[in-house]
Amino acid sequence: MGDESYKDLQERMDNPPLSWCPQGIPDGFDPDKCITGAEIFGTIEAIEDRQSTFGPWRMVVVIDAQDRRVGIAGLGNVLVKRFATLEVGQRIGVRYLGRKPSSIEGAEDYYDYSVVVG
Repeated sequence: MGDESYKDLQERMDNPPLSWCPQGIPDGFDPDKCITGAEIFGTIEAIEDRQSTFGPWRMVVVIDAQDRRVGIAGLGNVLVKRFATLEVGQRIGVRYLGRKPSSIEGAEDYYDYSVVVG
């Protein structure tokens, strides 16, 4: 295999995806590397299984309508469940619905999302 066979990997490594930040730009984040807005749509390019102190989650990288690579962090119970069966190549739309009170007494509020796959 020549160097050309890895060119796509080099390109992705040199140009990491932007981050979808539906709740606004987090403190310390570079605003040029963050896409704000309540909705994101794209075709899934890659899915990475990750682990945190709160448990497993998925980073879903999409190619959006502007041909940008955008990472959607599948953190929190809602997105962990909705991202569990995603596959590369699927079209996806994610809408941030805001912070909602838990239906479980004594439990913390949660961040709610709507996810559609086509």
